[in-house]
Amino acid sequence: MSLQPIASVERETLGGRVYEDICNHLRSGQMPPGQVLSLRKMAEAMAVSVMPVRDAVGRLVAEKALVISKNRTIQVPVLTRAQLRELTAVRIEIEGYAAEMAAKNHTDADLDKVTNAALAYEAACKELPPNRRAETMKYNLELHFAIYDACHMPSLIDIISSLWLRAGPLIYLGNAGSLEWLETGGSADKHRRAVEAIRDRKPALARAAIAEDILAAAESVERHVVLAD
Repeated sequence: MSLQPIASVERETLGGRVYEDICNHLRSGQMPPGQVLSLRKMAEAMAVSVMPVRDAVGRLVAEKALVISKNRTIQVPVLTRAQLRELTAVRIEIEGYAAEMAAKNHTDADLDKVTNAALAYEAACKELPPNRRAETMKYNLELHFAIYDACHMPSLIDIISSLWLRAGPLIYLGNAGSLEWLETGGSADKHRRAVEAIRDRKPALARAAIAEDILAAAESVERHVVLAD
């Protein structure tokens, strides 16, 4: 058996960390649609060289989470209305199924994690001012994935993670443009119903709550974000 050189292993480890950092920024809406990305500035912000950032960005372009524009700049894609609706329909089916399976498969530890994430999100909606909305969306991301992790289906989580690379930027923009969203506690009511359904092992209700949450977020995007037809 041949072993990789230590330098190669270290590079792959660093590249994986950079990739995950960028993914988390996309999923939590910290990179809005249309934002142009500078490899140099990203490398400086992450305190790494340009090479692992270039590798990570190339991987994300291949996954269609980032795009190369006509003038060769790298940017977060801007979805059309049709693409948003297609993405929403797919998310409702897949994430709804994950919530359904979480209601069936969760452990006590999973339920504690989901409950705590829901409380943290609800508190953030009430306490954080509008100029810290990005932090609120991080709590939203953590709650959703606490729910999905509770289904104990790793392949399904990989699919959902990929969907959130495209959904995250738009979800944040839709919510950021809606004062009503903040004043009504964001998606706390739907999240609360999802948590209760998971706790009570009611798969259909868990699925329905997550589906409503996804649909409401998409509707907020359509109301507050200018989308191409």
